[in-house]
Amino acid sequence: KAISELERIGDVAEKISRTALEKFGQQHLPLLVSLESLGRHTVQMLHDVLDAFARMDLNEAITIYREDKKVDKEYEGIVRQLMTYMMEDPRTIPSVLTALFCARAIERIGDRCQNICEIIFYFVKGQDFRHVGGDRLDELLSGDDGSNRPS
Repeated sequence: KAISELERIGDVAEKISRTALEKFGQQHLPLLVSLESLGRHTVQMLHDVLDAFARMDLNEAITIYREDKKVDKEYEGIVRQLMTYMMEDPRTIPSVLTALFCARAIERIGDRCQNICEIIFYFVKGQDFRHVGGDRLDELLSGDDGSNRPS
């Protein structure tokens, strides 16, 4: 399952690279600066989740899992910023739509990293928390559920 997530991440990364090169080339447009930050953030998440997976480090996986909320907030901020660009200057619509596509794809890489964290959690704890929500999820992630030892 983790291999599938990594393959999807690779496919998305290839598509982002191809799209960015075709649309923007070597231009360094102001609207791309925030994408660089989001990209660095998700690349760091990917690096960290691969390390956590190799070591089956549950604590690191939980930290990375929570980190995705920051990526989601960063993505939402980028969407607002790009929408403002389009409203201020309709000539930017084609470029902004491409940037929106790239931002969404980068955000999805963060989601895939989160999926790998779920796999680590399952390997270490023997529990699947994908369909658990709210307080119960917080209990599982904090270890307050009484199952602090691996199964």
